[in-house]
Amino acid sequence: LSPGPMDQAAFRNDCPSSSQAVTLLSLLVGLLHLGMAALRLGTMANLLSDSVLSGFTAASALLISASQLKHLLGLPIPRGTLLQTVFYAITHAADANVGAVAFGLGGIACLVLVKRLNKRCCPKIQMPEQLLLLILATAVSALPASDLPPVSLPVVGYVPSGLPTPRLPPLIEGH
Repeated sequence: LSPGPMDQAAFRNDCPSSSQAVTLLSLLVGLLHLGMAALRLGTMANLLSDSVLSGFTAASALLISASQLKHLLGLPIPRGTLLQTVFYAITHAADANVGAVAFGLGGIACLVLVKRLNKRCCPKIQMPEQLLLLILATAVSALPASDLPPVSLPVVGYVPSGLPTPRLPPLIEGH
């Protein structure tokens, strides 16, 4: 399954039903996985060679990394192919948000550092590096503006408290 056909309408940030589209896609993927498990199709993965799996994994890593460049650089990178995205990021690197770059690279450095500390110092009980980074980033972003360098970071905005009422997403647009 791919969000491609729903991309133009449902996954735009200004579309109020984007969370419903994500919910529907998640439910469909879950049902597909349940069906594949019931039919024991997981054994088909053993038929794929290691080079095919490593190529698929490397390509996925490249695509995911390129899609996150807009957040790392703080640039409004338009959607495009992998090469278009990387080319745009390189040609507009001078316009990057210094605060976003520092925050992002600091987070990556923190992840690498904690992973190395886990291997050296605590091989039996691993520290959760993503959780530590989340706590650290939340603490830094909660500091008063007077304690931080004068850079602007994008802010999420209002986040409603509590969880939304569970309901099935509409299957037909407009209903």
